[in-house]
Amino acid sequence: PALVQTLIGVDLHDGGPERALATLAELQRDSRNIAASRGLKGDILMTTNRFAEAAEAYMEDLRAQPRPDIVLRAANALNAAGRGADASRLLNEWLTTSPDDMNARMALISNDLAGRRYPEAEKQLETVLEKQPNNAIALNNLAWLYHQRNDPRARTLAQKAWLLAPTAHISDTLGWILTTQGEAVLALPLLRQAARELPGEAAIQYHLAMALSEAGSRDEAVGILRPLVAGSATFDEREEAGRLLERLSRR
Repeated sequence: PALVQTLIGVDLHDGGPERALATLAELQRDSRNIAASRGLKGDILMTTNRFAEAAEAYMEDLRAQPRPDIVLRAANALNAAGRGADASRLLNEWLTTSPDDMNARMALISNDLAGRRYPEAEKQLETVLEKQPNNAIALNNLAWLYHQRNDPRARTLAQKAWLLAPTAHISDTLGWILTTQGEAVLALPLLRQAARELPGEAAIQYHLAMALSEAGSRDEAVGILRPLVAGSATFDEREEAGRLLERLSRR
């Protein structure tokens, strides 16, 4: 498999996707190369943004040889082609026969979160944490979902996620939970870290501005909010950011 992949990679680099596809077709005339070349047609098509064709290629390979890596690649191609519902359906079907495939389950969770199917995502996250109690991403995402519906378990999960992996997104989740619970001063170091590492994420900038306003740093909060509200970035809390800026500007 490594030699086949290397040859296709060289042709893709030197001759482009059509040459790589032609080489792949030639290799597959020999049945001994079939197993080693599964997924490569889809990979080549993905490099040219032919997402629908790539999805079909992956699905054809998947029907011939069910493999967890090809399931993930097929789901990714379906999502890229704008077929998120089909990607979720594929992952759900796969998990009925491979329930311990946590990579597929996490991919399904991402789809459910993107589609705002929060109850389904919550159920899947709880399943992941039964198997992997120290999965920091799952802990963080479940903390966020719990917080959305005021479940008191949110803070404990967010703290555990942060202790395991204090990344920017996880710091933002914990910092925002603390802010909404009246502990903005404690939240500020977390939100400053998140905002510094992810300056392009408007929601995180808003969370920092809110914490600053709650902690009494009005001018700094306004300085963050003005370009945020005037800009073109879309995020769920955009209206709240506008109202906060209006309120702070009246003082």
